[in-house]
Amino acid sequence: MKPLLPIKKALEIDPNLVLAQNNLKEAERLLAINNNPPLPNIDDRDYLPTETQEGLVKKLRSTARIIATTSEGASIGTGWVIQRQGNTVLIVTNRHVISDNKSKRPSDTIEVEFYSTLDDIQRPRYKATIEEITDSREDLDLAVVKVVGIPEDIEPLTMKSGWIQRNLEIPLLVILIT
Repeated sequence: MKPLLPIKKALEIDPNLVLAQNNLKEAERLLAINNNPPLPNIDDRDYLPTETQEGLVKKLRSTARIIATTSEGASIGTGWVIQRQGNTVLIVTNRHVISDNKSKRPSDTIEVEFYSTLDDIQRPRYKATIEEITDSREDLDLAVVKVVGIPEDIEPLTMKSGWIQRNLEIPLLVILIT
């Protein structure tokens, strides 16, 4: 695949080039889809582990991988569901995930994936639109995207508020979606 050689060469020189990694992954995904189209109307809920197999499956489903197309290529980050109304959810993420790094302009093409054991080619993607976004001149780096038509099992993550005592052990949930 000759078109991908420059990206692969760049990653050989510096394997930490995140944008090049994202662009390579998206290019390989698109080529694979072109050669082997995904099944239509696949229900990713059929490809979830049971709660016995994966105790965090509900929390994993409430966490999203966000893919935004910018002038630099694919920007990939995460977010989590904060509200659900019918088949529509709101997801909080960072502004820099859905904006161009150079121009700071928000992306017009944003897609969201939810956790399942399907491979990247088969995993459904849902179109997202920007509902709220902080100004790029502000320190606060947040955005909220809206996604319509998502599976019924995806629910908001439970939020807790209150005071934390000093030296209190707090479990931290880190979710990496690859």
